[in-house]
Amino acid sequence: MAKDEMYNRIVKEYEKCGSVKQTAINAGTTLVRAQRVLITEGLWHSETSAKVGELFSMGKTTQEIADELVVSVKTVQAYLPYSKGFYSETNKSIDAQKSGSYRKRNQKAVSKQVNHVNRTAKKALSESTKSLRNDVRDWNNKINSVMKLRLELILDDDPVEKALLHTYGRVKKGIIRDVVVPSNISLHRLNYAIQRAFGWRNCHFHHFAVPGQVLADLTDGEYDGKEDERDSIQMGSYQKWAEYCGTYFRFPTNDLDDVYWDDDYDGSVSIRTWQKRKYNASNNYYGNVEHFVIARREALSLLNEDPEIITRESFFDREARKHNVYNRVEIKKATISDAELYLGADLGTLLERLSLDEVLRAPFEKKTTKAELNKMMNERLCLYEEACKKNRRDEDGLSAAASGAQWAEDKARVLPITDELIYRYDYGAGWGVKITCEEKYSISDRMDEASNGFVSVPLDDQKWIDEAKVIDHRGNSVDEVLRSSVATVFYNGQVKCVYSDGLSVMDDVEGVYGYTKFLVTLHEGTPEERAECKEGASIMGWTGRMMKAEKML
Repeated sequence: MAKDEMYNRIVKEYEKCGSVKQTAINAGTTLVRAQRVLITEGLWHSETSAKVGELFSMGKTTQEIADELVVSVKTVQAYLPYSKGFYSETNKSIDAQKSGSYRKRNQKAVSKQVNHVNRTAKKALSESTKSLRNDVRDWNNKINSVMKLRLELILDDDPVEKALLHTYGRVKKGIIRDVVVPSNISLHRLNYAIQRAFGWRNCHFHHFAVPGQVLADLTDGEYDGKEDERDSIQMGSYQKWAEYCGTYFRFPTNDLDDVYWDDDYDGSVSIRTWQKRKYNASNNYYGNVEHFVIARREALSLLNEDPEIITRESFFDREARKHNVYNRVEIKKATISDAELYLGADLGTLLERLSLDEVLRAPFEKKTTKAELNKMMNERLCLYEEACKKNRRDEDGLSAAASGAQWAEDKARVLPITDELIYRYDYGAGWGVKITCEEKYSISDRMDEASNGFVSVPLDDQKWIDEAKVIDHRGNSVDEVLRSSVATVFYNGQVKCVYSDGLSVMDDVEGVYGYTKFLVTLHEGTPEERAECKEGASIMGWTGRMMKAEKML
């Protein structure tokens, strides 16, 4: 009897790589299936498979073998050869079809990752630095409060589009997620939570930014108010921006291995499970370019390299842009927009190693004054000059980052500068999420006033979570459902969704416009078009089901 196509593929892949796990990945099948095929062909064995095979040849049942080896029946089955020498993919059971679809989605997610080429090296870095990573409940990095964030997808002001999203996308007020997060969650971790909350799968570039007006204010500039256009001009000083680089802003880089230093998704679990691990992980940063000293040095060095290194273009001179005709100016007179043209990047991009409460304030909190900001920046200047006096070389910085060591200068906290953040994702599609803090919660009986510190509790103290008193910024108690979520976030450092509006979106549908068009086709298209939409959406992990808020993250 002819062997199945997948059976032959498994054999060929194993002959190429010699690894069972890699064979399963390359062939697009499960580890168990690859293992059984290779055992059947006599190409692979282990101590366990040899014992199972010997007992099976003696006529013992799988249950008897399991009892004798003190393993599960499924484990025994995983080490048995196929009785007929092959298996078939035809006449699959419903469970088998679901498993196949699950693997297909995972494989698609792997292939679409932003920077997956060095996944093996990234995974090795992750493993090697496990001992250096803080536990999410590390009391040396205490959670001072819990923030309730509103994540709102930025939609066009189009009444027809909004009506269609209401009809087919289950949208009431907007595509919104309210999440409660530790106040000290890093922007890096928050990225993964946003990805999962809206149905994206880390397929494209992203960044966090402050609104244009905030960037203009920080750099003594002017802003034209066109928040959603990448051509918006902030006529601030590049030299002023350089002083904030490493404190708030990231110096532009094309090194994807550094920017996406921990994107190690390999398809062994679902993309949603992988994302959850990321946003519930530690805040430690293991890249290189975001270290305070390195980023600031890069920004300032541009001021000294070439007095005419940055070109300037009139914002209204579109024809000049088309023909690459620019008027040169001295670097020290250069504006933010000049630098963005030269560097080909958005200088409003925030450092993702920063914690959320270092950047974002709630609307009811006092604004950071200019005097406070100047005092902090003077202290940062002293830190920078001290670090420079140590003659810390580039290679020293690289080795510090690679080993997972934190630079002391990075730990100096900074002051909130905005009451709104903008999250940009998939620049071609133009996805944007507005992030605001609606409330801050604290645990009223968490602090030990006598010692002016945190009360230590057993790691499995569910009773503490059940009885914790949660209050908002006015000192009012919250309802039971929210109280439980906030206490869990405060205690475990997890992220929880407490409200959702609208179905999830997905990657590769060309933004809000494409997503709306997809929904219309799905509901109003021909049977063939609808079937095609369903199949494509399924591969991208989109189900069309309204998920409960508490199940969202």
